Amino acid sequence: MNSETAKKMIVFRKVDDKLDFSLSCKYKKYENYLTVLSSGSGMIGANSYLVLWSMKDIEELNNDYAVDEFLTDIILIGSDGGNMAYGINLEGKYVQVPFIGMDDDEVEIIASDFDEFISYLYSIGEQREKE
Repeated sequence: MNSETAKKMIVFRKVDDKLDFSLSCKYKKYENYLTVLSSGSGMIGANSYLVLWSMKDIEELNNDYAVDEFLTDIILIGSDGGNMAYGINLEGKYVQVPFIGMDDDEVEIIASDFDEFISYLYSIGEQREKE
C-alpha cells in the first residue's frame, strides 16, 4: 500500500487478521490476491464506506452468497456496507457488483490493484460530496 492510499484510509479501522488460514481448493486460485488485503471497515474519504471481510470469513461469505452460482471467476472480499459487493477476478482486477441481481453482466472492473481500488472509492466519495 502506498502512502497516498494510507492517507485515503486514515479513518479505516483495520483488523490484523494475517493469521494462518486455509482456503479450500475452490478458492485457492485467489490466495495470492487475498494475502495483500487487511480486513476492517470505515470511511474512505468523506462519503465512501468500505467493509473488507476477514480472511477467515471470505470463503464462508462467498459460499453463503452462492457467488460461484452467479459469477464466473470472481471472489468477493467485501462491500460498501449496503447493496454493492467488491471482489477480485482471476486476473487480480478489483470489481464491483450489486448483491441483488448479482450476475456476470453486472460486474464492473474498477481497479487493477489495491491502491487503485482505494483511489476509486475515494473519488466516488468526492463526487457524491459535489452532488
